[in-house]
Amino acid sequence: MRHVVATVIGLLLASAAWGQEASVAKPELAKVDQAAAQPADNAALPRLASHQDLRKLLATPSEKLARFSVDPGTPLRDALDMLSVVLSTPETVVEFRIAEDLFEAWQAAANLGEAPAGEWVGRRVRNRTPDAILREILKPLRATYLVRKDHILVVPRQCPISSDDFAPYLTVHAQFENVPWLDAVEHLAEETGVTVVIHPTVARLANEKNTVRVYFNNTHLFTALRLLAEMNNGSVVTTRDVLLIAPKDVAHQLIKSEEACSLANY
Repeated sequence: MRHVVATVIGLLLASAAWGQEASVAKPELAKVDQAAAQPADNAALPRLASHQDLRKLLATPSEKLARFSVDPGTPLRDALDMLSVVLSTPETVVEFRIAEDLFEAWQAAANLGEAPAGEWVGRRVRNRTPDAILREILKPLRATYLVRKDHILVVPRQCPISSDDFAPYLTVHAQFENVPWLDAVEHLAEETGVTVVIHPTVARLANEKNTVRVYFNNTHLFTALRLLAEMNNGSVVTTRDVLLIAPKDVAHQLIKSEEACSLANY
């Protein structure tokens, strides 16, 4: 998937958090090992193979979800496990993980309190998508989610990706051997779940150049993208939840007008 004009890779981080009111009253974060994000019975099954598969699944209505509901007071971990059971198949598992340390660091902003029951509880609703249900569950937590390479990560909406707290979730490991530049950027975006927008000028230069050969081992996403951007005379800036790779003069103007923040320190 590649767009030459203003390429957008990944799923929008901030907009996913708004939706109908959730049915979870008293949402709370259960202290569960992140490796056990799916039910134990599914532990031996393969996960969804790719980021694209997960995105397609989230956007596809399913009759299995017509009567799906969550009882008031259900812990978030349990609610996500219930949704995982409904969405998983004998061949694939949909895994949800919770960035519990981020919720702990941003607990005051998350405002974990009682939420009114959603109107959809106990009522048959057709053409419901997993994305819509997930947004309903996460809304009272002021949370959103990232679609990553092989799982869905729930994070606080208030925590910007440029914060130090978010850094451990943006570490990348990748080896690109004669890979097209746009494919390399796409791979990093899918691995982390972060939205990356590519300015048309940078995309055009990338299409005119040869492939890249680079290795990233335990490297911060911002550093990896900055190095890739410099190959096409570009810079990386952030607008809270979205990364933009733009020509250096465009990036400078955005920073000067305070429409974006520089990532030059990474």
